[in-house]
Amino acid sequence: MRCKLQSYSQHCCEEHCNLQSYLQHCCESRCNLQSYSLQCCESRCSLQSYSLQCCESRCNLQSYLQQCCEKRCSLHDFFSPAQKECAATLVFPTGNKYLAPEFFKTIMMENFAAIDFETANREPSSVCSVGIVVVRAGEICDKFYSLIRPEPEYYFYWNTRVHGLTLEDTARAPLFPEVWAKVAPRIEGLPLVAHNSPFDEGCLRAVFRTYQMDYPDYEFYCTCRASRRVFGRELPNHQLQTVAARCGYDLKAHHHALADAEACAWIAKTIL
Repeated sequence: MRCKLQSYSQHCCEEHCNLQSYLQHCCESRCNLQSYSLQCCESRCSLQSYSLQCCESRCNLQSYLQQCCEKRCSLHDFFSPAQKECAATLVFPTGNKYLAPEFFKTIMMENFAAIDFETANREPSSVCSVGIVVVRAGEICDKFYSLIRPEPEYYFYWNTRVHGLTLEDTARAPLFPEVWAKVAPRIEGLPLVAHNSPFDEGCLRAVFRTYQMDYPDYEFYCTCRASRRVFGRELPNHQLQTVAARCGYDLKAHHHALADAEACAWIAKTIL
């Protein structure tokens, strides 16, 4: 009987220990639950704060778009007929499309020079012709065209296929410094506009380096980039002849430097 009592007491003691262990586990679980609840509360506060920021950003965006539309209305009276035609369909929001704010910075640009280079080979310094069209007060007031003896002086087959010029055409043409001496006074103080301006600006910088001339840091605008911004997917592509036709100009002598500069000037007058 005594042995059974000792066994029973030992069993109770083990049960007591198990109960204590269980209670300790419950206590730890409760602490973990409290910690988790605190984290959830903090996350909820962060989410509420984020939602508030999103709401404020949305309000700011709506206010900005409203200002853009109001500015569009105030500028509309100054548009040329061609600009009004574009603005009527493109400046006001359509669906989720809005005109980029850069448009409002350049829409009133009435003084600029459109420029186009043709090259003899793959070297950007190998300019073999240049066309310049000067626009002042929104009207074309001067044009200039010249062949240039390229440097390096050889023609690549595919370049000739594009513009038709050969080594024979430019053998007696002036070098670039002599040509630019006639161009520089015409474009002094004016921003330069080109279709795919990185190409023409790259050529100009390269040929200045070739002849060790000080580059004046001309300001370039790109009608190709402007066309993508304004016309978007309305056009099948944004090549010069396509954009010129959309703006009402018939480009008949594509890749002649002066003809391309004239087309570029027409586009710029319409969408810049």
